[in-house]
Amino acid sequence: MKLIEKCKKETKQVNYFGIELTVDADINFLATDDDGFVYGYVFKPEYSRVPKVWGSKGGYVPHPVAKVDLGDKDWKQTLVEV
Repeated sequence: MKLIEKCKKETKQVNYFGIELTVDADINFLATDDDGFVYGYVFKPEYSRVPKVWGSKGGYVPHPVAKVDLGDKDWKQTLVEV
């Protein structure tokens, strides 16, 4: 097998609580789960108390973006539109 060309993906820079992140251009929301993993979503997610994660309806798979230390920030307060 020989690579002919890589697919180009459009991205954008966003500021997430003072952290500069690069995400796919189609990402409209970012949220951090209780364990510190930041995910990007096309559609607005809702949080689940068990297992303390964000999720979106319709089976859409979130995009992993980063891992952060939440410090004293409540994970349920991390959803932002980008």
